[in-house]
Amino acid sequence: MAAKFSMANTSGLFDSAAHVEASDRMQGAMEELKIKNERQEKAQTQQKEKQEREEKTRSRRIEVALAAKAQKEENSSYVGAKTQEEDFDSDDEAMLDELEDDPELERIRAARLKQLKHELEEKQTLRAKGHGEYREIAQDEFLKEVTGSPLVAVHFYHRDFERCKIMDLHLAKLARSHIECKFLKLNAEKAPFFVEKLAIRVLPTVVCFKDGVAFFERIIGFDGLTEDDEEAELANFGSRANHHATSSDNFPTAALARKMVDIGAIREKDEGDDE
Repeated sequence: MAAKFSMANTSGLFDSAAHVEASDRMQGAMEELKIKNERQEKAQTQQKEKQEREEKTRSRRIEVALAAKAQKEENSSYVGAKTQEEDFDSDDEAMLDELEDDPELERIRAARLKQLKHELEEKQTLRAKGHGEYREIAQDEFLKEVTGSPLVAVHFYHRDFERCKIMDLHLAKLARSHIECKFLKLNAEKAPFFVEKLAIRVLPTVVCFKDGVAFFERIIGFDGLTEDDEEAELANFGSRANHHATSSDNFPTAALARKMVDIGAIREKDEGDDE
């Protein structure tokens, strides 16, 4: 009895046709999937752009409303504020009422309060380490003080040098306004080891440190702080940082601050540095 089924032998024509059909279907499915993905991506992009536009619009409305509220509060402190309040735009009033219960505004307020709390805690931590004041240290305290804070500035001074006293005045001002850096002074006569180690040759010299490592650039004498150039100073005194103060030794604290900003010892800040 012949086998019920036998393999068809048509020189592969049947198999080829089936393969072509399957390939066409697969290609069609892939094209459809590609089109679908492109549409989804386009829709997502449009949705994202719409959300961004709405967020910007909302932010602008909040800013305008808050500004209007501040203006209203300022106006209310003057006589005749009642008349001015009558001219207050009703749309602004509605926005202010809406902002009172706005979750986004609450989120912004909470974030700001968190930031202020962090800054306050950071200041308290720095003050506990001696920041915010200009202090004198002894040679034995040098390493502990310099390595105990991220940013430190040390003034190597001589008690009889007038220029060192001038430098003290400016550094004391900066210590109060730049709490991010610890400001110290060290009597060079009583610290021979570190004077030699740091190659201090001219006084006053201010050496700045980051994480216990000295910056390459330092403040030597009044170089770059006064209007006098080096040649004039050499002609007058025989050295570029003579310890005797002259009328030309006056310079703004801001000049010293800029120098320290360039070194990397303090952050740029305008207030309190221009006296």
